[in-house]
Amino acid sequence: MLAEEEGISISGLITVQLKKLTAAKLRYREAKQEALEATSEAASRGGSTPTWTREELYDR
Repeated sequence: MLAEEEGISISGLITVQLKKLTAAKLRYREAKQEALEATSEAASRGGSTPTWTREELYDR
């Protein structure tokens, strides 16, 4: 059993895993927020507004 291999109780193992999960979720939320802010900043500089149309790209 994993708890036995780690030398901790099952409740201790659960605590460790919950802390890891919480930390991972926090890192994800922070990274997502940073990405959204970067996207917003790029849009304000005109980075996300295409100067072409779909028809121009795919001349049919």
